Amino acid sequence: MNLSRFRNFCRINAYALQIFSIFIFVAVVYSVYTYVSGTTTLSFTYNSPDITLFSMGGSKGAIGITEAERQIAAFTMIPITQAVTIFVLLAGSAAFKWLADGKRPFDFNFVKIIKRISLTLMISDIILPLVHSFVLGVISVDGYNLNFGFGSGFIMGVILYVVSEIFNYGIELQNLSDDVV
Repeated sequence: MNLSRFRNFCRINAYALQIFSIFIFVAVVYSVYTYVSGTTTLSFTYNSPDITLFSMGGSKGAIGITEAERQIAAFTMIPITQAVTIFVLLAGSAAFKWLADGKRPFDFNFVKIIKRISLTLMISDIILPLVHSFVLGVISVDGYNLNFGFGSGFIMGVILYVVSEIFNYGIELQNLSDDVV
């Protein structure tokens, strides 16, 4: 792939990620509007982490957590989870735009973008299930539930973090080479 095609590829990806983030934003706003106004009977679910490290739940009485309470908690989590998704998409778009503009990937600002994406993926994949458990505990009249674990977002974040450190190491080697010459 020559440099011109690579830049065009990066530019297309930057625009595609921006379009996806706009689409997600509009879908979330529309879903919240229709759910709150009662014009539709949307059903929301929230998936627990792919790899559960710790899980417990129970109830004070015989009822436990109802399906309606689970749906309200999932509905509460949608704007939060999708805000994280939009942030990651826009940061990824910025990384592609950086490359499309012909800037060097071995730059501290580019490494910062990649590191920001990786940390967001790792932290959100750990924190969001805990927030969901907290919201479910507040909403529920009789039950409680706690899930702690991680999923593919955490693993992708770790991989991106390693990639950012490889780029950081490349920058240091480039600086060392420039100093020697």
